Amino acid sequence: MDYKPEDLDKAIERAAQVRAIREKKPESFPKTIFPAHSMGVGKAFAVYEADNPEQLWNVALLWAQLATFKVVPILESARFHELCQEMKE
Repeated sequence: MDYKPEDLDKAIERAAQVRAIREKKPESFPKTIFPAHSMGVGKAFAVYEADNPEQLWNVALLWAQLATFKVVPILESARFHELCQEMKE
């Protein structure tokens, strides 16, 4: 997630709002595997496990007016290799 460094106070406030919303409707959001970590002012990342793409969209929509997101799929290497082999067949 990227946001403008000058929006740090807004980001801190939004994070508290997001936590409250997620607590009220946990089924609407992905499971947090690795909570949000800052990579300096203006950058953060988290690792989620989603049952469906809508859960990821719900997280992004909560931040949409303040930050941009990049979604990167993560898969265990062994499973990735299996999928590669399956695609060759």
